Amino acid sequence: RGMHQVRNHPTISYHNNIPIPSHNSLTTTMDSSCFVSIPITSTPIPRYIAPRAIQAKPHSIPLYTNTRTRSRLFMKTTSYTPSKAPQLRDLLDPTASTVYDTSQSKVDLIQLCQQSYYAKNPNPSIPYKATILVWLRHYGCTLCKQLLRDIQQQVEPTAEQNGVNIIAIGSGYPEQAANLAEELNWKHLIVSDPLRTTYKSLRFKQGPLNTFNLDGLKAVFKSMGQGNSQSWTTIPTDPFMLGGLLVVDSKGRVILNHVDDFAGDHCDLKMVLDVVKSPMTVQ
Repeated sequence: RGMHQVRNHPTISYHNNIPIPSHNSLTTTMDSSCFVSIPITSTPIPRYIAPRAIQAKPHSIPLYTNTRTRSRLFMKTTSYTPSKAPQLRDLLDPTASTVYDTSQSKVDLIQLCQQSYYAKNPNPSIPYKATILVWLRHYGCTLCKQLLRDIQQQVEPTAEQNGVNIIAIGSGYPEQAANLAEELNWKHLIVSDPLRTTYKSLRFKQGPLNTFNLDGLKAVFKSMGQGNSQSWTTIPTDPFMLGGLLVVDSKGRVILNHVDDFAGDHCDLKMVLDVVKSPMTVQ
């Protein structure tokens, strides 16, 4: 009876029978009998709370399918020549490239690659060459902090000298992204994908067995031993979502892609540096 009533509620939409609150409501109580919707006006960011039965089955939410090209990133780490590289627009569904900046504004991730470079460098002496896109597990993750610190130390100087932009994408909320950027002194763009649409469209891996296998647990202990704290109060939208890394050139072509196999299975940054320093067609 309660489920029948909530289906007709004007502030809740559905995706595969999963209730998703609209921008002016937030589902705060979910059980087998009813849902309670409380109006809010603080933020337009979608905040989805899954029922326990769905939380226990992370693969119950289907992956997004690109009906135009069926293009996908399947290999763990792949580099491409520009003539054979897939277009990022063909890998991301048209509705799956929307993310949120730290001011909670909607932005298109693909357009953001070039726009953010010229926003930071209005009259650049070095023309725009490429963007490194880094997908994080979540903003409180010790392994993600380690990855961003490694990028700052090992990749950032070379990237700036070669007209390469860096953008981090997290599966949390803008306020969490802002806190992480402040903690790490991250001067590059960081955006949020709270519903993980870019993750799903690129088919990044998901699930507890993929996330915390033996190698993943070893990586966690190693990272924490190096001083990268785990922020337990930063609640992720999906703790079992893994990330990856793409290098996209000025023409929107994916020159390098890496898909994490487990938590901490980050791309070899030496390979990223080789791509950054390689000749590409610049804008």
